Amino acid sequence: MVIGAGIAVVLLIAFTGVVARLMVLPYLKLFGGIALMVIAAKLLVPEDEGDDVTAGTSLWHAHPDRRDRRHRHEPGQCDRGWPPPRTGRSRC
Repeated sequence: MVIGAGIAVVLLIAFTGVVARLMVLPYLKLFGGIALMVIAAKLLVPEDEGDDVTAGTSLWHAHPDRRDRRHRHEPGQCDRGWPPPRTGRSRC
């Protein structure tokens, strides 16, 4: 635990030195400011969200790993049950 804290302090000092040297470069602050303005503009523009969101009946349906797999197969189409095995393969 002490070694991890020591490594964190060394990395903090090293990265501070690198950033201090980078800030001396001409026009770097200008390019950084322009990049921040582009990011801010992208955050302010509303995204085109689809209206194909369906409500789940339980918390299990809201799980992000299950969202895209929920309606892939019709009930009774596969001989194996739900949830699928965690092997990374399709359940059929």
